[in-house]
Amino acid sequence: MPKTMPTAAELLREGDPVTADFSYLRFLGNHKLMDQAVARERECGRRDRDWGEVLIDRTEELRQWIPPVRTLLERTSEVYAYFNNHYAGFAPGTCELFARLWAEEAAGVGSSAPERA
Repeated sequence: MPKTMPTAAELLREGDPVTADFSYLRFLGNHKLMDQAVARERECGRRDRDWGEVLIDRTEELRQWIPPVRTLLERTSEVYAYFNNHYAGFAPGTCELFARLWAEEAAGVGSSAPERA
């Protein structure tokens, strides 16, 4: 599945995204492509409903968003992140993944942070 939205770095090159005392992010997917992928999965019997589980692994894309979101939190009072089902196939599952990656990054797990002796 092709990339569906700009990376944080691409967006930041366009200018300062902070325009208020809070930030709002929407992770959207390509409706047409995701609907087609979901339909194929259902036809093959690998999916019993449209939006019951994540279909596309967006782990690396989401991991790249953690540092920019942390930077936004330094500059604004709150950051709201919303995930569309079309982003990875199941919005609640994507929220859980982002929360897990956020916690792992904070703990230094799965990042390039140096290990402490």
